[in-house]
Amino acid sequence: MIPIELRDDPDEPGATEAYVVATVAGRDYRLMLDTGGARSTLPLDDLTATFARAEVDDEPGRGALGPRSADMGRVVAPSIALGPLTFRDLVADLAPAGSDAPAILGLDVLRGHRLELRFADRMLGIDTDAPVDAERSLPLSSRSHPHLVVGWGDVEAPALFDTGASVSVLDAAFAAEHPQLLEPLPPSTGTDAAGNRAETPMARMASCEVGGRRFDASLATVVPIRGIQHAGDPAFDLILGVPVIRQADWIIDLARGVWGFAG
Repeated sequence: MIPIELRDDPDEPGATEAYVVATVAGRDYRLMLDTGGARSTLPLDDLTATFARAEVDDEPGRGALGPRSADMGRVVAPSIALGPLTFRDLVADLAPAGSDAPAILGLDVLRGHRLELRFADRMLGIDTDAPVDAERSLPLSSRSHPHLVVGWGDVEAPALFDTGASVSVLDAAFAAEHPQLLEPLPPSTGTDAAGNRAETPMARMASCEVGGRRFDASLATVVPIRGIQHAGDPAFDLILGVPVIRQADWIIDLARGVWGFAG
């Protein structure tokens, strides 16, 4: 099992980030555990600056607040290891100097594996045989982003299950259609996975239900996210973040496209 560090934001009560330690080319890095990030992002330092540059012509991706900067480089990490997983010559993003983009461990490492997320014990298991209460369908995007359904009585929202989101993110149009789900709070300046910073409306999202289990009210922000997914990928109106996710233990099987609560 791999330790998970849950780090509460001192400037935004209710916001929480989840980190693991991965070994990159022999050096340990604390990286955000990010099931919402397609590609890992490494910080620029004396080691990563020596990595070979990668020529990749795919889209650079985006965060909830906008696209990634054109200055975001791509490098070939000689090795990245996390618990039982080791990858050689993995193409990763490299945050430019002065960037607000967080260092993340993304789906390029996690995809194709069964994740046992035990937040009560702050542990991550990979490809374990831990029991699950039931297997439920887990739609995956073309890059393995996991999706499930969140409900508030008769209201439901397709949601991206995102351990890289320190707060949940509700689509602005969805929030306008269902104002009863939110208790407005003062706005705050947030940073998304692409390093974009912006002042955004904040709210207390009402208690919700996932897989028949109730989750307490939690912190959320409201921004336009409807339609930001790649063409052909599952649509979503909610990014379900760590303040909700940490309230349960999960099995997220990115190999078989099923999920459940850990037994």
